[in-house]
Amino acid sequence: MSISDTARDIARMPSTAGLSKDVVDLLEKKVALLTDEIASLRTKVSQLEAENAQLRQQLQRVQPQSDRLPPESEQMLVVFANSSSGIPSDHVIRQLGFSQAKGDYYFDQLLKHKFVHAKSGQMGVGWFYYATAPGRDYLARHGLL
Repeated sequence: MSISDTARDIARMPSTAGLSKDVVDLLEKKVALLTDEIASLRTKVSQLEAENAQLRQQLQRVQPQSDRLPPESEQMLVVFANSSSGIPSDHVIRQLGFSQAKGDYYFDQLLKHKFVHAKSGQMGVGWFYYATAPGRDYLARHGLL
């Protein structure tokens, strides 16, 4: 007795109004079976949804947070955000104790994401950078302000 058989039988009910008691009893049993099957399927769906949510949480814990900058870039961004009038990138690199090549790489990450922008320059010193609104938003979202 499949669901489609039962559905077909129910669809024929109005055309066979004068059915015997045996046929009515049989249809009532089919309806009861379908009701039980629906309840069972709803339970399965609930279990699968809970399992899906649990697996999504596990996946988030396992996957690296792709929206995060390297910690060194975050340190640099904090310095730029706290500078009132802008600061040269070389000063920040030295302040944090990075080698020039490493510092340039981390600074490039900030430029790539448009988290810092050149405000002005001074001959012999270089460009003065400040944190942009998206840069400050990034810091706020990650609890770094």
